[in-house]
Parts: sequence; structure tokens; C-alpha cells
Amino acid sequence: MKSFKSFVTEDLKWQESLSTRLFQVSTASSIGFEAFWMPLSSSIMRRIWPKEVRATVFHVTDDVGYDKIRRLQNKKASISSFFEMRGSYMEQGVGTKGGVLLELDANILGAFNQDMMSAPDRSGRRYVQLTFLKGRFQFEDLSRYTNGLKDLVGKLLKKYWPKVMKGASAPKTQPGRYYIDWMTLGMSARENDKKTLNLIIKDYLDGVETIYKKNAKHLRGLLTDYMKLRRTEEAWDEIVVNNFKIKKVWLMRYSKTWVGDSTDYVNAELAKMVGKDPEEEGYDVKDLENKMEAFMAKVKKDGFPVESGDMQDLEIYTRQVAKKESGQ
Repeated sequence: MKSFKSFVTEDLKWQESLSTRLFQVSTASSIGFEAFWMPLSSSIMRRIWPKEVRATVFHVTDDVGYDKIRRLQNKKASISSFFEMRGSYMEQGVGTKGGVLLELDANILGAFNQDMMSAPDRSGRRYVQLTFLKGRFQFEDLSRYTNGLKDLVGKLLKKYWPKVMKGASAPKTQPGRYYIDWMTLGMSARENDKKTLNLIIKDYLDGVETIYKKNAKHLRGLLTDYMKLRRTEEAWDEIVVNNFKIKKVWLMRYSKTWVGDSTDYVNAELAKMVGKDPEEEGYDVKDLENKMEAFMAKVKKDGFPVESGDMQDLEIYTRQVAKKESGQ
């Protein structure tokens, strides 16, 4: 089982302390046991099914984000990626300025046909709320997991409530409402008893792993069945991965990463299309082109192939890669 000491800090998008995240089970997306945060941890998955599931995925970032992702290669920390995304989002970015598309060979921790709103803790391990595992049309029956969580939380309340609440007995709450006491327990322990809080978190993660093991075959389907399709009707799908390697870097020249808020680059390209000299028309884009060329030189120096392309071509390219690898 995973020790709490293993959750070290790492600066990642949407990261949040486990001491806060795991007790947030009343949100806009869901409430109750379907709102509980479930770990997508490589160490847990490896103990349930030792063999990695690998695939080519893509990740959108910018010139600054590229270095962060590069440093995460071959590490346990996970990132959110995709098989399919509309080209406009590749260019404009999701949480970044966009314009840099990374093609990765990665270990798949979970593949989903929609944005799962996954979030990392400070170690880079990602969590998803159980409700998102029901699928885009909410068809999946997750009662085996919600019932397992009710039993787990009931035991943790009985074990830790007296310690955190200074001798008070655990409240006589119906199992279906244990989640309310869970939120109270987490808040109180966070404010008054950090040592016990760490024990609660460890026991929760160990308990979730036990639920996973009990339902290993079903869980594997929830986490990997989408790899047979790799097509979404949403703006993008979400593939949670780790232990990845960069295969290739793609640049989209009209992204804000390169042109900022300037329209000069677009106007210069239009001038070329009608046979005019951009500089004579008053559009000097040398600084923009130099920035892009300098980044491409850096990527090559890092040892990765790099090319530029437009968003439509890259949308088609990523879809073709996903289709080929899915065997369709």
C-alpha cells in the first residue's frame, strides 16, 4: 500500500493538497459518494494489472509548458492528454496559450471520451470524481464502487472521529449520508490534527485500492474500453497518462504563443497570398518568426524532431494516428 510520505510536491496545473481534495465531495458536478475523488495512480494500477497499456497520445501546451512536460518524461507524475481534439483548441490552448502540440508515447492510466476534469495532487498523481466514470450518457452502474465507499467511509468515521473530535462518538448517520460527516471530519482534522489527517488519507487510499482490486476486471473496462474507439463527439477526449516519452513536437504558427495579440502575422500571410511584399505593406514579422525559429532550434537541440503545421492539418493527423492505433 502507498505511504503518505510518497506524496511529494510538484508544480502542476490544477494541483491541490490531498488534505483538501479528498474531502471535497459536494461540488457543482455532483454530491455524495459519486463525488468522491478516485486516484488514477500508476503504483496502484501496477499492483492490480502489472502490464502497462501504452499508446500514442497528444498534449497541447506552449513554449513555457514544453520544458515542464519535457522534465516529466519517464516519471510517475501524470498529465492529461488526448486522442482527439478540435484544431481550434490546439491553437488557442487549454489552460495555456497553445501553439505547441506534443506527440507522446505514454502509459495509459485512464482513457475517457470526454473531459473528466481530472486534477493532480502535489505529487502529480491525478484524481477523478467517481461520477465521471459513468460515461458521457451516465449509463454505467457504479453501485459496486459507491457501496464500497460507504463501507470504507463508515469504518474510517468510526475509527477516527473520536480522535479528531476529542473523544466524541461517531455520529449515528445513515450510510447514504456518511459523506456529510466525511467532509466535517476532513475539515476538523485539517485544522486541529494534521497527524491524524495523514492517517485518514492513507487509510482512504488503501481502502480505495481494495475496492479497485475487488472489481479489477470491471475497473479495467471503465479505464481502457475507450481505447477501442478513440473518437469523441466532444471538443476533446481525456487520456490520463504517465511514464511518457516525447516522440515529436508540432508548432502552430498562428497561436498567441508566437503572434501574441498582433494581427501582423495573419496580414503578412494574406499579403503573400496576393503576391505582395509584407514589409512593403507595413507588416514586419521578423521578431515573431525569429521567436519560432529559436524555439524549434531548442527542441532539436533537446533531441526531438519538430515541424510546424496548421490546426486543421494537425486535427486530421491526430485523428489518423488514433484511428490507426485503435485497429479500425
